[in-house]
Amino acid sequence: MKVDKKKMTISSLIIVLPMMFNLILWNRIPQHGGMTLSGKIWFCVIPYLILLLLHWFGIWVTFRDQRNERQTKKVLNFVYWIGPWITIISSCISYIALFRLEFNLYMVLEILFGLMFVFIGNYLPKYRQNQTLGVKVKWTLQSEDNWNKTHRFSGKLWTVGGILIAVGACLPFKIGSILFVPIILILAFGPILYSYLYSKKERRNGKIFTKVEKSAMERKLEKATGIFVTIVVIVVGVFLFTGKIHVQYGEEKITVKASYFTDMTLDYSKIESVEYKDEIDPGNRIWGLGSFRLLAGSFQNDEFGYYTRYSYYKCKAGVVIQTKEDKIVLSGKDEKSTKEIYEELKKRIEDQ
Repeated sequence: MKVDKKKMTISSLIIVLPMMFNLILWNRIPQHGGMTLSGKIWFCVIPYLILLLLHWFGIWVTFRDQRNERQTKKVLNFVYWIGPWITIISSCISYIALFRLEFNLYMVLEILFGLMFVFIGNYLPKYRQNQTLGVKVKWTLQSEDNWNKTHRFSGKLWTVGGILIAVGACLPFKIGSILFVPIILILAFGPILYSYLYSKKERRNGKIFTKVEKSAMERKLEKATGIFVTIVVIVVGVFLFTGKIHVQYGEEKITVKASYFTDMTLDYSKIESVEYKDEIDPGNRIWGLGSFRLLAGSFQNDEFGYYTRYSYYKCKAGVVIQTKEDKIVLSGKDEKSTKEIYEELKKRIEDQ
């Protein structure tokens, strides 16, 4: 199969266009939430390079599979344009976050995410049996009838699920966030369960399955994918459950260091007020670090609107620092260490 070079070139340009725009307006892009130069590069440049590489890889894998010669033109077009579509969505979200526009970013993100599932759901029934696109499990690859039934079911499931996600985004945050995870799990595992149950039905009806033979390239790709996924799981696990925040008090400024994130430095002279609060709702993370250990970066909640946060996930208390440009929330591992940060910082400000 030949790659359409014109479509590949146009779609690739769409993916890198926001990055080029960021580079042109580099000095005008604000650096909120402790974003340093390296953080700015990660936010404005690296994601688009990663999307571009994934885009090229997806096209390469798809057109290497000879079974995809049977695919319809619409399905193959989807491979070219899904990357640019994701880029446009992520770029809009990035600019809302960077310029701290008055949007409910959580709602916008979930609506766009839901529409993406609706869009993909309408394509799934059109997929013909292959090794690269669609629900690729043992039972769909062994039986073309199973493939067709599973993808028709998946198309309906993802369409309904996408609509529910979009509707859930308009509900209060706590209700919408509770619904989001179960819906995603159903969309992820529902098609696999359906395919398995349908294969059992086929066996009861006397259908004999033959082992699917894979090419050397497919076996190498599977092995490489397995290694990659294992590494990612280990790295993500470390990232989610480890890390610490260290506060350093200098003569003229305070420096806050968070594991896996950029440092923040603030002059005491720029602090207008400092306050201790027993409980602060983190709200939504707009940009930065979010794990089961640490929260750092740019956040948004009902009380402060957009603000900067460097805190431990389990600590509800926080020190609220007011500057002319921003609100900053700091915390220690617990209430005791958070109060110590407050007392020390208050003393340093008074001594200036």
